[in-house]
Amino acid sequence: MFNLAEQEEAINIIIQCAPRASPFVPPETTFYRSRYDKVQLLFVIKAYPEPSINNFTWSKKNNIKDVWETLFNESHYEIHISYDRLQTALTIQTIDVNDFGTYRVNVVNTLGSINEVFVVQAQAIPEIPQNVHVSRTGITELELQWIPGFNGGAEQTFQIIYKKINIESWTETHAPANNTRHTLSGLSAGTAYRCKMRAENIYGISSWTEDITVYTLMENELLRANTYKTLTGVEMRELTGPPYDILQDSQALAKKEIASFSFEPKLIGEEGDYVNINLSGL
Repeated sequence: MFNLAEQEEAINIIIQCAPRASPFVPPETTFYRSRYDKVQLLFVIKAYPEPSINNFTWSKKNNIKDVWETLFNESHYEIHISYDRLQTALTIQTIDVNDFGTYRVNVVNTLGSINEVFVVQAQAIPEIPQNVHVSRTGITELELQWIPGFNGGAEQTFQIIYKKINIESWTETHAPANNTRHTLSGLSAGTAYRCKMRAENIYGISSWTEDITVYTLMENELLRANTYKTLTGVEMRELTGPPYDILQDSQALAKKEIASFSFEPKLIGEEGDYVNINLSGL
């Protein structure tokens, strides 16, 4: 006769698999941040056998060399691997300009591997332009030069405003993206102008730079300078005036190849607020 009594037996079934993203904690792969923010890239997996600690590798794409560069756990990049070796995180406590870009984590076990790619993208207003300088290039022109600040992750343009110092209203002009210099034209000769600028992108506008006040050249300054361009190139003359104005005059003349100059200041006046330099014809 058959034994019809119910029988039970426990069987352990071990399912092995290569690493894959956990369906319960899908990765967030795109992050929008501003400079100096914090970001954490988290990757949770399912895998058996579990990867060893050495089987987790974080890297960052070097777009110039078109290579992936391995990251290590140090002061700037913090790499964490959980005790059960089923999740890993890359943390940047304070994002710098060079931290924006593409990251990748690679996880390996004995059955296979998986890569997951993350993007940290800037999304902020641009930083204020740096080292703004105004040159006196002619009797009706001034040229601004600057070093662009960080663009905040989007194309930036530059807004420039200027005015005569004795009037209230400003005139506005714009420099295209990627420009680092811009000429203001149609100005009045021998006139003091005040200039400042700021950067703009789709996320907003930076603060203004500090005002810069500068005079355009007088008509007779360039005419007088031309008389010193001689065949021998040895004639000399001196200019005396406020240090900033005189240095600007000399640079403008030298740029137009009208005169060369040597800046050896001699202070003049009780408070030493004037300077004397030599100009030699070319």
